[in-house]
Amino acid sequence: MVFVVSLLFIRQINSSYNTRNSTDLLFDKSTDSFIITKDNLEDGDLFIGDNWILVPNVNADSINYGAFRYSDYRTRPYIRSVSISPEDGWNDTGDNSSWVNTVDPVAYRLYPEGGETKISAAYLARFILPLGIDTIRLNLSDINGKAEIFCNGVDMGSVGIDDQEPGIDITCGNRGITLTADNNRTIELIIAVKSSSDIYCPGMTVSPSMSTSNADNRMIFTSLLWIIIEILAILLSFIAGFVLIRSSSGRRQFLSFLAIQIIFLLFTMIDTGFLSVDSIARVTIRFYLMVVLGFLSYLFVSSLFLKSNLNKISKFWNLDWSIPLAVGIILLAYGAIRKTAFENSALVYYSLVYTLLIAAVCIFKVLFLYINENNGVVGLCASVTAFFCFIGMQPGNMAIYNIPVYSQYFIAALVSLEIMLVAQYIRRYKYLQEMSKHLRYLVKEKTEHISEINRDLYNTNKRLMENEEARKNVLSNVSHDLRTPITAIRGYAELLLSSGTNMKPEQRQTYLNNILKRSHQMEQIVSDIVELTRMESNANEFVFMELSIAELLDELVMMYEADLRDTTKKVELELPDDDALIVKADPRKFTRVIENLVSNAINYTYDEALIKIKAWRSNAEQPISEQRIHITISDNGIGIPEDALPHIFDRFYRAGNSGQNIKGTGLGLSIVKTVIDHHDADITVESTLGVGTTFHIVMKATY
Repeated sequence: MVFVVSLLFIRQINSSYNTRNSTDLLFDKSTDSFIITKDNLEDGDLFIGDNWILVPNVNADSINYGAFRYSDYRTRPYIRSVSISPEDGWNDTGDNSSWVNTVDPVAYRLYPEGGETKISAAYLARFILPLGIDTIRLNLSDINGKAEIFCNGVDMGSVGIDDQEPGIDITCGNRGITLTADNNRTIELIIAVKSSSDIYCPGMTVSPSMSTSNADNRMIFTSLLWIIIEILAILLSFIAGFVLIRSSSGRRQFLSFLAIQIIFLLFTMIDTGFLSVDSIARVTIRFYLMVVLGFLSYLFVSSLFLKSNLNKISKFWNLDWSIPLAVGIILLAYGAIRKTAFENSALVYYSLVYTLLIAAVCIFKVLFLYINENNGVVGLCASVTAFFCFIGMQPGNMAIYNIPVYSQYFIAALVSLEIMLVAQYIRRYKYLQEMSKHLRYLVKEKTEHISEINRDLYNTNKRLMENEEARKNVLSNVSHDLRTPITAIRGYAELLLSSGTNMKPEQRQTYLNNILKRSHQMEQIVSDIVELTRMESNANEFVFMELSIAELLDELVMMYEADLRDTTKKVELELPDDDALIVKADPRKFTRVIENLVSNAINYTYDEALIKIKAWRSNAEQPISEQRIHITISDNGIGIPEDALPHIFDRFYRAGNSGQNIKGTGLGLSIVKTVIDHHDADITVESTLGVGTTFHIVMKATY
């Protein structure tokens, strides 16, 4: 229903266009004359589509030899009030036409001239020009056959072709002829047309136009310019498409799109008269080109969705183009076999129905199957363009300055489609650029990550080598530290055994006490090694909770003050008055840290020693996440050599000035460093020989 309405609408527009202005002219029925005024001419070209007189079987020779003059039509059978028919030529003279001087029109039907296959008829019209205008230009843009123009009995030349070979006509059929009025400002116009008896649409198919300017030159220029524009559009598409298919897989799209433009150009050149052929050849070529255009349109729309999910699921949609191809081949074969089919309009309308059905199928196919695909909008625009172009390509199409409206619509849609495709290509190019940039960033990031991994592997390997060396040192140190108490225990045991009952009880008691002390020393070494190994290998050894550093330090200092009561060594504690210094820590493990540091301070100081313990909060004005709790343990002892500072947290490491008589396993500071690391805290040390040492711990505050 939509197609029928659209077709009728286009035909009505064509009919209105071909007859426009003719109804605005004053027509005197008593004299069968058009009265032209200056106002008519100022409105532009005058298209005379109605009120013609058609005299059958009158040719140019009879007029040239004087056998027929303008006034003779009144004495012969003729048709008056004839309208120009774009579809049927003089076979359809219009609803208002009527025969005159005969009661049997069939007896005066058109007949071939002698043994030829040509028929002829003459269109007559009388024009009365206004004062001041003596000449007027006549343009016949479309005639099926050859027309000889006579003005007031004078042969003014011919328009159209008869038996000529096909060729290029740069005037596009726009040959303007100047008509000169007689002394009475009258122009008696005779257009004698000779056409093939086989053609279904003989005679004039487009209303002649009249103007005071060189309208024919303007129409020639615009028609030729339009052909050039179409050729340039094809070249642009070829260049752009050649670039696109080198970077994409749209070869099938490009070839079908380019073929559509080339065939459409040929159709336009035939339709506008740039390529001049006789009437039968014109209809035949139009038919073949429209069928091929219909198939190529479907092929192009289908090629837009080759990679869609639907095509991957069902193979039918990859081969559905074969159906319109088969129908098109049948139509082309029928036209080739039945050449006489072109003598009527039926086959031409077959091609019109074929193309409209294809365009309709494309529209519904895109709307219901592919509208959400990447090329959905492009496919819909192409389908709609094909639909309206095929409607406009029917015989007797509407034209402005001899440029078919369907051609203008096609070029506008073509430019829009090319812009869309180029924009899509630009977007895809930009997307690829962004992806390339992102890939370069990822490659850079992965390269840096791999470099970090390599550095970590190198450092890990280095640490493994260092750990291996440390393991050897540990074994050496453990064996050394265990050998000393074991040797002492064995020595004391041997003395006890060898002396028998000769040893004094006091001496025996001393030896037994020494054996017990050495046993405790061995037990401490083993306990420290086990604890350190457990903390390093198992994070679950730590139980974190909120801990008040102020309370912890206060309790430990009270304990050490009691231990040092009978000595000259003192422990001092400095805490803030109103701050509990809350951190998240393992109370037992962190107590071990403070004990180890204070014990070292006590062991490595002189008799007159002072151990200072201080704690405070930094960045108190900042958010809690930026606040830190600081703990320092300082002494005025022997100090640590500068070259030993980097190694004091190593296992079993003891500085050279630590002395052999000071108890220790060399694991205390290793345990301190391990506990501090598990608390995500930092510990640093500053020391000066003979002055003292300060350990500084920094932890995150939780309250």
